[in-house]
Order: sequence, then C-alpha cells, then structure tokens
Amino acid sequence: MNDADVLLKWRNDETTRLNFRSTALLERSGHIAWLTKVLGGDTGIVICMAEVHGSAVGTINSHECDGYQELSYTIAPAWRGKGLAIPMVRQFVKEYLPGKKIQCEIKKGNVSSEKVAQALGLCAKFEKPSTDADDPRPLVVWR
Repeated sequence: MNDADVLLKWRNDETTRLNFRSTALLERSGHIAWLTKVLGGDTGIVICMAEVHGSAVGTINSHECDGYQELSYTIAPAWRGKGLAIPMVRQFVKEYLPGKKIQCEIKKGNVSSEKVAQALGLCAKFEKPSTDADDPRPLVVWR
C-alpha cells in the first residue's frame, strides 16, 4: 500500500492510458479500493513492483481469465525505452506462473507490448471490440 500513489501516477500517465483498456483518468478512491482488495489476497490477483538497484521501475500483475493467467504491466515513465519490460515480465512469469498458460490483451497497434508478448512466445489469436468510448482500437488477445 506504500506504493499506491506511485502506482496511480504511473497508471494515469498519458502514454500508459493510451494503451490501457480505458483511457480515462483513474480516480484515487477507485485505485485505493482496488489495491486494498488485491492486497487483501482474496482476488486471485498477483501484483509485484519491479525494482532496479532499489528504484521502482515498473509493476506487473496477473489474474485468471478463461483458463489463462492474464498479464498486465506498466513500466515507469522515466524507465521506458531501457529494455526492462521483457526481462521484468519473463521474471514474473518464471517466479509466479511456472507452467501456467499465459495471455495478454493488447490494444491494437501497441508495438512495445506486442514485442513483449512475442518474447514470451505468444501469438495474436483474435480481436475483441474496444469497450473504451474514447478509443475504438480493438484489444488483441495474445496466447
């Protein structure tokens, strides 16, 4: 919970929002309610903060969806473009999801996340329509 404000700041970053399911700004009260529920342990969601030499560089979480563990992650704005996403996601999968089937839902055209999915050995399987009124790009399910 000590990281709640930095997680919200990363989530509400403009680039992050452009590639999230919902491009809307997330209100602090909703974020705190979600994080409290997740940290309570009854949701089946695993969430981790990634660090490099003691500095927070990203966050990743997973939850069960249709027999797959669905990944969602964010690299801190100051750390983007430094090659951290692939090793962060690989380490998370290795430590928390060994032997599990993995999927990612990626907004169409999000090349950075597509590269992460490919590095995990995932392939684009099908598209789902956007549920974001402000962004019509479909979600591509990678498995």
